[in-house]
Amino acid sequence: MKKILALILSLVLCLGTASFGAVVSAEGETNLLLGTDYVYSGNDAFFKDFMGNDNNDNSGVLLTDGITRDNGSSFNDIYGVPGTTVEIEHGEDTIVTFTLANPSVINYAVLGCVRRSGNRYINIVSIQTSANGIDYNTVSFTETAYAISGAPLYDGADQYFDVKATFTKPAEGVKYLRFAFNTYDKTGTQQAILNIDEIEAYGYANSPYSLGANVELSSTADTVRTGDLIAVDVSIKDISTPFGIVSCDLPLTYDTEKLELVSVTPKYPTAWGNKGILVGEGALTASPCWLRMVCDASDLLTNSAYYVKEDGAMGFTLLFKGKAEGSALIAVDNDMTESRFLMIVDGGELANYGAEGDSLTLTVSNSAQSAVSYTVSYDANGGVNAPAAQTKLQGAPLALSNSIPVRDGYTFLGWASSKDSAKSEYSAGAIYSADADITLYAVWAEGSSIVFGDVNSDGKVNSLDAAMILRYDAALADFTDKQKVCGDVSGDGRTNSLDAAFVLRYDADLIGSFPVSK
Repeated sequence: MKKILALILSLVLCLGTASFGAVVSAEGETNLLLGTDYVYSGNDAFFKDFMGNDNNDNSGVLLTDGITRDNGSSFNDIYGVPGTTVEIEHGEDTIVTFTLANPSVINYAVLGCVRRSGNRYINIVSIQTSANGIDYNTVSFTETAYAISGAPLYDGADQYFDVKATFTKPAEGVKYLRFAFNTYDKTGTQQAILNIDEIEAYGYANSPYSLGANVELSSTADTVRTGDLIAVDVSIKDISTPFGIVSCDLPLTYDTEKLELVSVTPKYPTAWGNKGILVGEGALTASPCWLRMVCDASDLLTNSAYYVKEDGAMGFTLLFKGKAEGSALIAVDNDMTESRFLMIVDGGELANYGAEGDSLTLTVSNSAQSAVSYTVSYDANGGVNAPAAQTKLQGAPLALSNSIPVRDGYTFLGWASSKDSAKSEYSAGAIYSADADITLYAVWAEGSSIVFGDVNSDGKVNSLDAAMILRYDAALADFTDKQKVCGDVSGDGRTNSLDAAFVLRYDADLIGSFPVSK
């Protein structure tokens, strides 16, 4: 369970929608510089504190203490507030370099409560980023200054500002962030003092990642008629991660005026069963709409059966409905590169890898061909409460209904294409991929109750049952459908070593019941 939580937590930390710090922007981004260390250098190389005392300890306190006069502290027109103001005199270029706690993605920086009045001015000469502290890249940015409400005026004009530097493109994998300042104002006149309370950088902390796969989009047709459905396949291909993929987090953008996203169906290996898949969190009407999937297996880091290695074995099927005529763009690529992640297992640990996006264009028209569809019908086969029929589009996998019928004196084992079959072909909620009409018949086992864990039907649940489950998991023994149902004590749709572990714990009186029976 700890590994499951660690996996999901790691996934959440990758998402741009998560906030996980003391200082968070309106967009949910974290101030990555809060409490970080810094050093300064340059022609001036001379910081002073609010009283004009020399402050050469390089401890990284004043500029990253989270305190500015516009967020709760009072203003003092002469000296400022203790702990909030740093001054540099005779302002030739001064360079301040921050060392971030983790490699991060940075979207913008903020210089908090700077003074631009009288003989005081702050000019951002450059902003640079580096992954190793040696090779630096200069960031292109747009500067915007916001006057601080409630601050004292200077000669009737605003003098205190928060200055925001918005990066033209998010800076990725940043470990070192470097600012160069001087006191030349917009007219080119050198002022005497650079005055600043705080430096902040907003974005998302994440582990380093490199390209690990490509996302490919395809559709069953180039056009869709208004009111009709069309399937779009999202496949992860060209997988180059060392061991395999165990989760993905992809931002889908689409033309919400021309198209309606009706449903999202995951594609994943059969070894994942039907449990622990997070799909399309959030509103489907949002753009971007997050396509998220994670394998929720307790032995994830040790069981290679959960690692996706084959092209196209992992992805999503999207059903769109035409809304209005015109050209509609669909893309898994909207420059949110810090949020396009595949999560993989790398040497027994979790690591992040990026996925290159893709796009396609659909034409919504009143003259387009209707999508070819098929009907999946259900027959309770002697029972009652069969699920309602479902419609399957050509080329689009369908998740079968999770509803199951009931029959007095029998236990439901699954669905089969033959009315007389004693063995199920599909479990409830399984994926049906064939492009064909089909009627699925309920498969029943005599006996109104199942004793979970008792796979050998001796009336007891003990180590003998655990041994049989382990043999079945190792393909050393065959199980009937009823044995598979009895053995799936975890309720994850599989009968394997995880269930054997539960049975052994039950036999040792360490647990009083199984997850499936709670």
